[in-house]
Amino acid sequence: MGGWRARSVTFSILDVGILSDDLTGACDVAGYFVPAVGPVRICMTPEAFSAADTGLSVVNLQSRRMSPDASRMTSSRAGRSLAGRRVVFQKIDTAFRGPVGAGLEGLIQALGPRRIFVAPAIPRIGRITRGGLQYIGGVPIHETEFGRDPAWPIRSSDVRENIARSGSIVAEICDAETPADLVRVVDEALQAPHVLLVGSLGLAEALASRMARCVVTRSAPRRADRVLVVSGSQYETSHLQLEVAARSRVLPIVDVHPEWPTA
Repeated sequence: MGGWRARSVTFSILDVGILSDDLTGACDVAGYFVPAVGPVRICMTPEAFSAADTGLSVVNLQSRRMSPDASRMTSSRAGRSLAGRRVVFQKIDTAFRGPVGAGLEGLIQALGPRRIFVAPAIPRIGRITRGGLQYIGGVPIHETEFGRDPAWPIRSSDVRENIARSGSIVAEICDAETPADLVRVVDEALQAPHVLLVGSLGLAEALASRMARCVVTRSAPRRADRVLVVSGSQYETSHLQLEVAARSRVLPIVDVHPEWPTA
């Protein structure tokens, strides 16, 4: 089994466990790790994951719309299978939708004591953390459309307050305004014997960049002949992306109404 080195720390696939709060995020995170380690398995539910798997897996918790109690139990159940992993990465929503704190509480109860680093920034798309506050496009997250989220409206831009809204953990909140900032967070975190990394796609990219130093030969991902893209997002950015795709005439768009009997 090949290993990765960050500063003086070496680790392998079997040292790493990855969880995601929803399926879209699980797929996004997996995409960052494929170039680093080869094929990545996406487990649709925690029950689909086996600690005996020798490859890298991303476990979908589908917890973003759960109650805090349900999220806590789901994360705890998934965490028990990862208790032996030195590095656990929990993908959360960069705008803190859902009971993030409750999920982290349950996860750390199962994993046991370890350092926790929270770095929710995605600098490449203008989502940064400065002074412990989360911004999207320079605007505090509670003043963006996420403040009007129907299921979990965001009331504060303070990272600690968003975590404490549903749970209580002891964590290091990490500012990050560039991808290099997140790489430094990962390098610092990997000095710990056991660590829980909490963040979104920016942190996933940083961790994957360290794992890309694997010394084993990786097979290139197979290119698909046909691709289906399903978008169910209500957010403006997703709608704009679909509009661009439609104008390009490269991607046919089929609008499926949720009340269609055959949908």
